[in-house]
Amino acid sequence: NIRHAADLARLLPGEDPKTERQDDIEHWIVTYRELTAYNRELIRRLARPAASPDPVHAAPEALDLPLAQAHALRIRLRLYYWMARGRRLRKSSIAKVKH
Repeated sequence: NIRHAADLARLLPGEDPKTERQDDIEHWIVTYRELTAYNRELIRRLARPAASPDPVHAAPEALDLPLAQAHALRIRLRLYYWMARGRRLRKSSIAKVKH
């Protein structure tokens, strides 16, 4: 359902948002970039048959479009989280080295 797809608290197996290991952070950035690309393509394909404004006459897969969009938003926000986490930890480690 859409609520589950958009649940920002839902993590992938093995994902630890508190990790400070740079290799873990890079792993999740790569993972979420790949998922973002996959979801972008999925949405593009699902949106194509949705040309009919009447849901009764729309292709069945067009009904999955809002679900895919909600999921894609969650994936994109997780990517942004990991990118920001990596920047924060890099800045923190640079500041420690300077002192």
